[in-house]
Amino acid sequence: MNYFQKDVVKFLNAFLNSKGYFQTSEFEKKEFLYSYKKELDDKVIFTIRFQCSNSFRSSNDYQFTVELSRISYSETWKNAVNLNARLIHVLEFAYQLKDYEMHGHWWRFVREGGEEGVYREIAHLLNHYGIPWLENPGTIDLGNLNVQEYAYFMDIIESVISSELSKHNFESEKHFHKSEVRFINQRYKPLIQTISFSLFKDKSNEIYMEVYLYQARTEDREKELIKSVTLRHLLLLNNEINPREINESWRVDDYTMFYEFMLTIRRYIFLYALVWLSDENSPDIGQIMQMKIMQMKNDGLLD
Repeated sequence: MNYFQKDVVKFLNAFLNSKGYFQTSEFEKKEFLYSYKKELDDKVIFTIRFQCSNSFRSSNDYQFTVELSRISYSETWKNAVNLNARLIHVLEFAYQLKDYEMHGHWWRFVREGGEEGVYREIAHLLNHYGIPWLENPGTIDLGNLNVQEYAYFMDIIESVISSELSKHNFESEKHFHKSEVRFINQRYKPLIQTISFSLFKDKSNEIYMEVYLYQARTEDREKELIKSVTLRHLLLLNNEINPREINESWRVDDYTMFYEFMLTIRRYIFLYALVWLSDENSPDIGQIMQMKIMQMKNDGLLD
């Protein structure tokens, strides 16, 4: 065993054994990788996997990830979905722990005498968050993205658009259980402007995205929705899409193309969405459709 595997065993073995997780031989021969498994009699397998970074490691200073996974072959767990996520994403998205939003994807261990360092924190987080999330049959409703998928898409959405929207006073809010991230501008109260990126799966497990825009007003402590549209309605109004596309959500499960797709969405946000959000007299969905019909009649496309 190398120093990383020895540290995992030294600092976490007793805790994980107390939770029913035991060392596996599966990764013993693989360098800088180690895992623990727990198996239920009805064919449910939980795995906690530790993997050290290839590029940042020495015996006294290294980085590593903690991954959680669940596979079920059980009839009694037939409604429970399989899971695969990094602990850091579970903390950030499933529990919305603000302290871990900027933690990155890696945990860092610096050896200082006999100090347990970050492993003490890992045990605490696994005990209170990671293991309960992993072993709860109700984790993740069908139709929602799992944590790993959500983290992937949210990372790209925020990397493409968050800094630009912050210049316009928008702040982000993550809503993992709704597979959604919202950007909210409350600077111009009582008018509140919201841009919502909502992701969902269809019956074929394909992933789609919708972008919603909301205007709301606050009076005292009550919040009242004024109007809402989808970004696609604004694209229709501005001849960016044709009428046949108005009811078609964007399919986004091609990971390699999602970044380029979001660059296009960003352009539309700044061309059309911010203008619509800032004007209390901007058209609602019904008015947009009426305007489009009139436009098509004037162009001779409708009788």
